[in-house]
Amino acid sequence: MIGSRVVIEIVAPSSVVPRAELALGAQALREGGFEVRVSRQCSKKSLFFAGTHAERAEALLQAVYDSDCDIVWCARGGYGSNHLLRALAEALALRGKPPKRKLLVGSSDATSLLEFARARWGFEVLHAPMPGLRSFQLLTNPECDALCSWVRGVAPAKPFGRFSRLKWWGERPEKAIQGELVGGNLTVWNTMLGTPFQPRLSSGHAKILFLEDVTELLPRLDRAFRHLVDAGGLEGVSALVLGNFLSCEDAVPQALIKVPSRYSDEQLRDPPKKWLGPIRKRYSQEQALRAMLSELSRETGVPVAWRLPVGHGPEHFPLPLGVPVELSPDGKFTFLE
Repeated sequence: MIGSRVVIEIVAPSSVVPRAELALGAQALREGGFEVRVSRQCSKKSLFFAGTHAERAEALLQAVYDSDCDIVWCARGGYGSNHLLRALAEALALRGKPPKRKLLVGSSDATSLLEFARARWGFEVLHAPMPGLRSFQLLTNPECDALCSWVRGVAPAKPFGRFSRLKWWGERPEKAIQGELVGGNLTVWNTMLGTPFQPRLSSGHAKILFLEDVTELLPRLDRAFRHLVDAGGLEGVSALVLGNFLSCEDAVPQALIKVPSRYSDEQLRDPPKKWLGPIRKRYSQEQALRAMLSELSRETGVPVAWRLPVGHGPEHFPLPLGVPVELSPDGKFTFLE
């Protein structure tokens, strides 16, 4: 357990950070009894990012190697963390592992950093809301209680509030599945496949892969899951657990309903609405995900459980990664440590 004085360093390894929202988030952490330091780098801007790649990497490494810091917390997600991985690897080769084992907290775009910290630094990592967004102020009491407990190194009595059990898509396993929980955002996780930073899941203990995403069209999710399989991303994975897929909807293309008797080139470029109709039925998120993940499970033999209340919303419960968990045939999700 972390001692009574807990020092949090907030850094911004991804997109530009809204200052007012970060100030609110940092104050909320201070009111929770934590000592909070906000890196000056959080106010920087370069293209889409909170500073240049070098500036963001330097701020993260400074916090990581600072012996007075207990927790490194990402300010927000967005884009850009993958740009830092090479600099982190070079620092690891030159300086060795950080002398103090820490907790790295973040989610979304920070997925690649969480996996690097877990696998290469040996850090504890927590997939959790980030203080640089106003949604951090809107966490429910059960979400806040779980977050504060995990951050202080204590397993919460109710890690997911009223949530009770997962549901299986495809064939239900006959016996309990145990493994080390890894993963994060599906899109970011996939960007690491085929690179020097691809997660090595086939070594060591069996892995249970957690995935979530936001604002991706359903056909794009199907493409992402196809890539995950074809790129060998399920090697060493004993089960998939799906979190929230916020605002991931179907977009049905519109096309001419029939060949018009008369038409101009301009009308073909911008047809009247009465000429158009959907080319197929619209699928709900659950219908589409169930179909694509049930097929994935049949093809690979990897069981798929869904609806863990973790991700971009509507629920925002924290989830420790790199820890052993168990999935029972009736859908019970249990932390073994």
